[in-house]
Amino acid sequence: MKHLSLIIISFFICHLVGAQDKKEVINELKVDINPLDTLQFDAIIAYTINFDSIKKRRNRSQILYEASQYDLSPKQTSYRKNVDKSLFADVVTILSDTSTYGVNYADCFEPRFVLQFKFQNIENFRIVICEGCGHLVSTLPLPAAYVKYYDIDIEEGGQQKLYRRYLKGFSTIGKSKINNLCKLLKMGYCEILE
Repeated sequence: MKHLSLIIISFFICHLVGAQDKKEVINELKVDINPLDTLQFDAIIAYTINFDSIKKRRNRSQILYEASQYDLSPKQTSYRKNVDKSLFADVVTILSDTSTYGVNYADCFEPRFVLQFKFQNIENFRIVICEGCGHLVSTLPLPAAYVKYYDIDIEEGGQQKLYRRYLKGFSTIGKSKINNLCKLLKMGYCEILE
């Protein structure tokens, strides 16, 4: 009986000490529901942005970090294509698969490729993709991109906290899948992978 009491007391002491050592994660993002699982859409439109299709070179007419802020008007896009309905499931699978993500990404974010999801001709979801830095932003977070991460110790307000760096950059497999989709859609710009 003494041993059981000592084990219980030891457990509570370790638990209390562990709770005191636990640091706050200042930018934790809890994403449980994949918006693509419940999203109603009857059209996906692909766009090429930040690319001069006549001179065949990149430009920087729109460099933003919020997916909803990009102007997809003909003035700001060099190519637009309706994605065939037979590819809808493939697009959703690529973007929902954890194997698409899992590495650090560059912070440049100069996107060229946009996927706009519409229902009854009204946009309800958007994904803006930068193949160059291997990263995307969307109007709602995609859980598959937030599975892998590492934490960095920082000091904020005199307290030790953690900054979480999510490994939401495209994996080698992810880059290949996204680039193949870009080429399949015959977009004006696709990253050349060697």
